[in-house]
Amino acid sequence: MLRLQQYEGLMKAIAASYDVTYKFDETGAPITKTEKGPASSKTLGQLVGDLLGSFIVAEAPENEEDARDAEIGSTVRIRFKIEVSDFARIERGLKELVALRNGLVHHFIEQHNLFTPEGCRGASKALMEAYDLIDRHVEELLDWARDVQRLHKHMLDDDIRQAIEEALVACGPTTPLQ
Repeated sequence: MLRLQQYEGLMKAIAASYDVTYKFDETGAPITKTEKGPASSKTLGQLVGDLLGSFIVAEAPENEEDARDAEIGSTVRIRFKIEVSDFARIERGLKELVALRNGLVHHFIEQHNLFTPEGCRGASKALMEAYDLIDRHVEELLDWARDVQRLHKHMLDDDIRQAIEEALVACGPTTPLQ
């Protein structure tokens, strides 16, 4: 369960950091803001549903609408674009992980007779197998998190950020065409 909690915490961190919006104040000076969203209150199943198709994609959506698109600013979204077959494998794996988590939390005692030595051995074996599966998922998610971290570091590198901010300030505030 602790490893699942680690997984869920890492998933929430990714969900809060894969979508970055750059906005501008009334003078035209850039303000950088990372969208945190309500990820902290979501369940693992909800996070998986949110990230599949937005962060983990088989192909980029052609027409993406977002309520924030009406705001003045630019949005940078990090996506892992993968082959359709890999997407299907990852989707199955994540759904399997959510089902495993729900089974452990809600049905484990029903599935194992913990009052007999044989039942305890079966429960122990089931927990070891569950841990191995969870651990493989944690390692995969850690790879994704490292990639997101590297991208953020690149995007938010002081030299790159300063160059972008200087270019934006040099353009000055824009006025709508009349």
